[in-house]
Amino acid sequence: MTDPGGRIRALDPCLESRYVNNDSEGMAARISSIAAKAPDRRRRMPVLVATASLVVGLAAAGVAVSDAASPPPPPNTNATPPQLPASAGLRLAGSDWTLVSTGSSRIYGGKGSSPVDSRQMGLDGGLLQLWVSTPTAQEYGTGQSLPLPVPLAFAQAHPGPIEATVDVLSFSEPTSPDQLLANPQFSQIGEGIPGITVVDGGGINGGTAIQIASDANGGLTEYEFQWASGSTWYQVAVLGADMSVQQAQSFARQVGV
Repeated sequence: MTDPGGRIRALDPCLESRYVNNDSEGMAARISSIAAKAPDRRRRMPVLVATASLVVGLAAAGVAVSDAASPPPPPNTNATPPQLPASAGLRLAGSDWTLVSTGSSRIYGGKGSSPVDSRQMGLDGGLLQLWVSTPTAQEYGTGQSLPLPVPLAFAQAHPGPIEATVDVLSFSEPTSPDQLLANPQFSQIGEGIPGITVVDGGGINGGTAIQIASDANGGLTEYEFQWASGSTWYQVAVLGADMSVQQAQSFARQVGV
């Protein structure tokens, strides 16, 4: 699928539409619509709005207001890089999980200008994968018939991780992954966003962990992990019913190894 982007939030609600390959069943639009039901998390940035009243007030005070003197800054590049191989994401030896969609990824999946410039950061590869447990795929299929989020009643009958999003970005600049991890606009750590709780000690591979309470998840518990390894940045969101952080960690540890 081309654009599992968004929900898989994404973020975040899930992430906004941002995938680029293989949308054979039209799942991208469906997932994006689900994503739109909740605020984007991982890739959001504060927006300052200069109102008309502010401009009028400045003019009345004798302050020159000139578009020519203060041109808006050019938008940051938010390019979609080449897709990374599947091996950069989740590696599973067994058959407990089924891949629903895959594509490339971008640094920023929200609306408006990206808070960082992908070109300056040296973004050179991306991968976004949407997975569901194999019992889920057997019950609903992996096309238009697959409901996302997975229905709570079904998830409760299959406790533990049942749906997951894997997001991988690679960079030519070796410091870029750590910069993203330290940026609260991406890690959500310290932002005080409603519905997001930092899980102290829950990070893996030296990274961060948050728990997300969102109506877009249909009652499912969601944990999101981010970490940096070398020149690569990872984000894994795991959803399920009656799921502990340890179970979510166990799934996430299978990514990028």
